[in-house]
Order: sequence, then structure tokens, then C-alpha cells
Amino acid sequence: MNPDDYTSDDNRKRYRENEEQSFSKSKKVSRTPDKRNTEEDKLDQILNMMANLTKETQDLKIHVKEIKEEQRQYREEMRELRIELEELRQENGEVRRENEHMKKELEDVKVRLERLDRARKENNVIVQGMTIDTGDRRLLKETMENFMKKELDINIKIEEAVKLGNKTCLVRLPNKEEKIKELQIQKEIVKIANDEIKKGKRVKIKHNKSIIDGRERKWNKNKNHLDEVFQNVSKN
Repeated sequence: MNPDDYTSDDNRKRYRENEEQSFSKSKKVSRTPDKRNTEEDKLDQILNMMANLTKETQDLKIHVKEIKEEQRQYREEMRELRIELEELRQENGEVRRENEHMKKELEDVKVRLERLDRARKENNVIVQGMTIDTGDRRLLKETMENFMKKELDINIKIEEAVKLGNKTCLVRLPNKEEKIKELQIQKEIVKIANDEIKKGKRVKIKHNKSIIDGRERKWNKNKNHLDEVFQNVSKN
């Protein structure tokens, strides 16, 4: 092989090597953009995921805030309900106390009615109209004897006097005859009063007396009739 041939072969070899290197570089250059695109896609995906997570986090915060607000409203409603319940308990307590007071008053009235009922059945007389400011039975007995003698013109000894109210007194007479006599007198007074009412007069009936058109008449036990008292009595 002559030197010229060697040189030519050598050149061709170098040429092929240069071509291969150029092709290899060309392949590297053409593949680089694909790799970068893939990394950018991954980065975009990561950013999108982070954005989605951020939105979900914000939504979760809003939801938690709404739950807290609902819990606050619930606690407020529970507090108001407790207040209303306590008020109802207090009102019920007041109602119970009022009911107890009413029961006591009813029991007192019942006792008084029983006393009045016994007074009608026994040898007793009910006197009304005089203010009674003492509960002492001895003093009350003397007071009622003086009242009946002075105001009702009845001279009688009282066995017992019991205060039933501020203006009501139970007087126990010594025997049934005395009671019958008192009832007969009162019956006669009522009869006279009815006759006067039929005449168109205004009549008020009291124990052993009556008031006719403002003029008072007391029973006279000696004459067995009503004697007019010469004074006008208030019509009220």
C-alpha cells in the first residue's frame, strides 16, 4: 500500500468518526428538550396538586369556621334554655307557694264554716256587725253581754263567746229556751221587714233591729214589737 492510499484511508476513517460524533451530538441535542418538557410537566402537576391542596385547606377552614359558629349558636341556645328553665322553676315554686297559701286559707274558711254550722245546730247565736278587737274569751264574753244589753235590749248571761272574724262572734246561750226566744224575735223582725218591703220601703235587717228608710227600729222585749229610734241612720 502506497503512502497516498494510507492517507486516504486515514482520512476516510477520521471522516466517519467525525460523522458519528456529529450524529451522536445531534441525538443528544434533539433529546434534551423532551426531558425538559417532562420535568416541566411534573412541576406543573406538583403546582396543580399544591393549588388543589391549598383550595381544599381553605374549604376545610371555612367548614371548620361554620362548625364553630354552629357550636357557638348551640351553646347560646342552651344557655337561653337553661335560663328559661330556671325561670319556669321559680314560677312553679311561686305557684306552689301560692297554692299552699290558698290551701291554708281554704282550710281556715272550712274551719270557720264548720264552726258556723255547729253554731246553727247547737245552742248558739251568731252576732255580727260589732268590731271585735280581742281574742280573750273572758273579756269577749263580758263585751258581748254588755253589747246585747245596751244595743239589743237583751239582758242575758252568756255561757261562752268565741271570735269567728273581725265582726263575727259566736255566742253560746245558757239553754235552748233562750235561743228559741231569740229566734222567735228575729223571725218577727223579718216578717215586719217583708211587710215594709212590699210597701216599697228600703229595709235592712240586723240582730234584734231593722232599719226602714234610714230610720232605725229596735225590738222592745216588754212590748214585743219594734220601737222606732228617733234618729236617722246612714243609708250606706
